[in-house]
Amino acid sequence: TKQGCSLRDGYEALTQKGVAVIGVSHDDVAAQKAFKDKYSLPFTLIADTDSKVINAFGVPTYPVVGAAHRQAYLIKDGKIIYTDYKGTTDKQADTILPVLAEQK
Repeated sequence: TKQGCSLRDGYEALTQKGVAVIGVSHDDVAAQKAFKDKYSLPFTLIADTDSKVINAFGVPTYPVVGAAHRQAYLIKDGKIIYTDYKGTTDKQADTILPVLAEQK
């Protein structure tokens, strides 16, 4: 929730830099819609119920509950240029903006 709200709050600054924000989780479409509506998230959420996206990025999951570890990726021109393997929850937008400033 904190990560999503940080990206919501920094959404305008991120999109002005050309960032497309997309959230991915195991939750189904109905849960994603409820979450998006509850927190007024302006970006796309993907219901990865079959783990195809999570597996493609090699995101580890918690074995007992099956939830994916929180991570963030910044992709430019088809290449990952920044990875946050800890998913800097409430500061996610703040950690991404300086990386964008370094890019040409």
